[in-house]
Amino acid sequence: MEKLFISICTVVFANIVMQAQQQTTVNIRLYPIQTLVVNGNQKNVNLDYHTKADYANGVSVEQKDHLQIYSTGGFSVHVRSESPTLTSQQALVTESIAASDLTITAKSGDSNPLSDAVYSTAGLSTSPEKIIESSTGGINRTVTVEYKAQGNLDAYINKHMTPGEATVYSAEVIYEIVAQ
Repeated sequence: MEKLFISICTVVFANIVMQAQQQTTVNIRLYPIQTLVVNGNQKNVNLDYHTKADYANGVSVEQKDHLQIYSTGGFSVHVRSESPTLTSQQALVTESIAASDLTITAKSGDSNPLSDAVYSTAGLSTSPEKIIESSTGGINRTVTVEYKAQGNLDAYINKHMTPGEATVYSAEVIYEIVAQ
């Protein structure tokens, strides 16, 4: 009888314990994040034509670690301009320079480069052009960017319009990161 009582108590106790337990599901939900930041010390890029060779061959400037990228997965970076031309805000200037005269080349950064990115060159236009593609993400990865303006002695020779100072033609360059 005592064994029967212990067996019944064990079954009742086990049933009570089972009924007192509840479960919950914990989900780790990972949402995509893509951020792209232009180096704050490199917000203005100047392509200066000082010599005959500059006008003949073009001018380029390389901006080390110009872009910083944070992405939770694969991504691409595109570049474009709001306007098809570079224009001047200076008085007397009525000329413009085609945005397509400017090429933008992405390269591996120095301080924290992307591990498996494919880099390319694009002519600046109002249509987004891919300059970086990566199948993996990364944290604060850097990209060096080279800006190059056209050579050809006749291209800009008559674009200087402000006596005694440089005539400045400008366009906003827009970078966009897109999840893959």
